[in-house]
Amino acid sequence: MREETVTHILNIERDALDAYENAQSEAKQLVEEAKKTAEMMRRQALAEANQQAGQIIAEGRKMAELKRADIIAHAGAEAQSLETVGMRHFDEAVHFILDQVVGLE
Repeated sequence: MREETVTHILNIERDALDAYENAQSEAKQLVEEAKKTAEMMRRQALAEANQQAGQIIAEGRKMAELKRADIIAHAGAEAQSLETVGMRHFDEAVHFILDQVVGLE
């Protein structure tokens, strides 16, 4: 073989090796970029999920407070009603006893 041919073949092999090494380096960079992007997306999704959870908790607390206020209002109204009925029964009992006492005299 001629020296030119051997040099040409060696240059082709060197170029092929350089292309292979460049491809490996580029693939490594792509993998690192993909990892960084995936981590960034994971953190962003986690932050969004935490924000949504906070909103859901705040809404739940608000609804619970409204429900509690409604229950307290109903309980207060019912207690007032029971107190009114109790006072009426007490008045009736007092009148009954007075009628009995007056009737005995």
